[in-house]
Amino acid sequence: VSELTALSAFTFETSLGRASFAALKAANVPVYPEYVDEMAGIATGANVSLDTIWMINLLQELENLMPNDIHVGEEHCTDVMTWTVDRALVHGHNEDWSTAVSPYMYFMAYEASPNGANFSQAAGLCYPGMIIGNAVTFNDRGIYYTQNALYPKSSRNDGFAMNFVQRRALDHASTL
Repeated sequence: VSELTALSAFTFETSLGRASFAALKAANVPVYPEYVDEMAGIATGANVSLDTIWMINLLQELENLMPNDIHVGEEHCTDVMTWTVDRALVHGHNEDWSTAVSPYMYFMAYEASPNGANFSQAAGLCYPGMIIGNAVTFNDRGIYYTQNALYPKSSRNDGFAMNFVQRRALDHASTL
């Protein structure tokens, strides 16, 4: 996938990419240690480096920091919301990302062990290497969400990762 090849080259082969990657990791590790552990498990299970899994989970943030001349990002998702005649909210979401990635997407469900866990029961669509919560996702308390990629004119490399913020909300929210 050309988008991921360009992202990897930016992240691991350019000074801006390496510095941004390091800054994003430094900002997120102390706040989201449970997702770092989850990514370590994904890396082990997939037999790839933890930094590769980090890169995939920081895809939006890193792409927003890439110079335009090397950015080959694709449109990612489409959402439509409307009200029915009887005032029920209807939501449609389409996963528009690369057809090259589609064969590797999977549905994941998390269920806490009887000994307890620091996450809620949740399920969602996953892209390869990403933690649950980036695509269509819901928890056992009735929270359902999707997300779309946005492309701001400027981005910082020291903020919280979208995937982690969304996942934290999923793990702890019971109402909007």
